[in-house]
Amino acid sequence: MNSPKKKENIFQKIIKKLVKGRQNIPFFIILFILLLIGFINMASSQTSPSLNVNTILFLNYNDVSLFRPLKNNDYYNPNLEANAVLSLLVNIKKDSEKMLYAKDIDQINPLASLTKLMTAVVAIEEYGIDKKINFEPNDLIEITAYGGSINTLKNATVKDLLYIMLIESNNSAANVLASQLPQGEFITLMNKKAKALQMDKTIFYNPSGLDDDNLKNINKSSARDLSKLLVYILNNQPLIPKICSYSELEYYINGKFYKKLENTNLLLENGSDYLWGKTGYTKAANGCIVLVLNPPDLYLVNHQDTYLINIILGASGKNGRFKEAKKLENWLKNSYIW
Repeated sequence: MNSPKKKENIFQKIIKKLVKGRQNIPFFIILFILLLIGFINMASSQTSPSLNVNTILFLNYNDVSLFRPLKNNDYYNPNLEANAVLSLLVNIKKDSEKMLYAKDIDQINPLASLTKLMTAVVAIEEYGIDKKINFEPNDLIEITAYGGSINTLKNATVKDLLYIMLIESNNSAANVLASQLPQGEFITLMNKKAKALQMDKTIFYNPSGLDDDNLKNINKSSARDLSKLLVYILNNQPLIPKICSYSELEYYINGKFYKKLENTNLLLENGSDYLWGKTGYTKAANGCIVLVLNPPDLYLVNHQDTYLINIILGASGKNGRFKEAKKLENWLKNSYIW
């Protein structure tokens, strides 16, 4: 540990540097003030990492990202009504994350169609995206129940079913993807993947997220577990964010028009901050949504590989998930100095 005398010498060196580089005095003075403000904010915030004097004295201007965003503790509580809520700022390149808001993030909740994110991961990793799908006659009818050409769908690949499943949250498409393996094997792989990602509060019984009739065998997870899945997808599965970014898409299979796919995530229509996301709704789960956003502008911080992940489970009704998501987003913008 450095002695008090050595700390004083380091501080004196910083002051001398400020004085020596007169042309840079305004920049370094502003930087120094920001560092002190960051130290004060982090000391008082439960969600921010703690720093000591030694850490601050050794920081340079590229390390200001450690302080941002700064919490304004005087700003109002968002009073989110969902069962569980998590907001996480992550940098996938640096493998770092900062929790910005948390409500019952380890509470186990039904997943509904958020399940399909894991279904997509397992399908891509088990089959590859170019595998031709083997359909039973009823499969084609069920997938196209809300429109689409059966003859065109017959030539579908895994990639095609991923688009149909993720954009319009098609339950039958999820079931067909799972049915390409012997009964039960796909679900085993889903749970194995969850275990590998240390999603300890997660269990899957089906690939779609639908409730079963007796409401016993329901896919469940926690907000914290879901954040692990989303970070994994950001790091390893670029096709899933791409698919989930479309609000609507004129979709073609093997060069032939299939149908216009319309996303169940209404927030994708409302602005460029939302990069992608996935919705879910069942009687047991109520409204669920995960969203990946560009963070608000971070002063002096490079946004590359930095994402804001918002997770909402158990919101009231189908529209409640969108209202809670917007409420959380507005609170984040106003309660932090970005």
